[in-house]
Amino acid sequence: AHPEVVEAVCKAARDGLSFGACTAGEVEFAEQICALVPSLRGGMVRKFGIAGLMVFVFVPFWMTGPVVGSIIGFLIGLRPWVNLTIVLLSTYVAISLWALLLNELSAWAATVNRLAPWALLVAIVLIAAAGHMLHRSRNRRMAGRRETDQSTSQR
Repeated sequence: AHPEVVEAVCKAARDGLSFGACTAGEVEFAEQICALVPSLRGGMVRKFGIAGLMVFVFVPFWMTGPVVGSIIGFLIGLRPWVNLTIVLLSTYVAISLWALLLNELSAWAATVNRLAPWALLVAIVLIAAAGHMLHRSRNRRMAGRRETDQSTSQR
């Protein structure tokens, strides 16, 4: 192996291997974030505490969920076992409720027609595909505008 690669790996190992425990670099990074965003140590995030963290992990929106919830729990100072318990409990409750909701929706659709659950599945897939295609076309238009703006500003 290249000596620079070996040296970089050895340096990373000396700095600490995580395996679930925070390394000094991660703690330093979290402290820098808290210094940049003072409200993380108190204010709105700490105000709602465990209940807010449960709702944050439970609600299925973009950039919510177990990973970000765990980071927020760490940043607001929850003990690791409390953080893990809240995040896992919220995740399991959300999964269970979604499973029950989809089961009820499928049962209701089956009363309408025996093929209705499949039609519902196809509709969900089509909606997801349409959203994806809309997102891609919007990104292409924005990229085209940026190129046009750059070429205009260079003239």
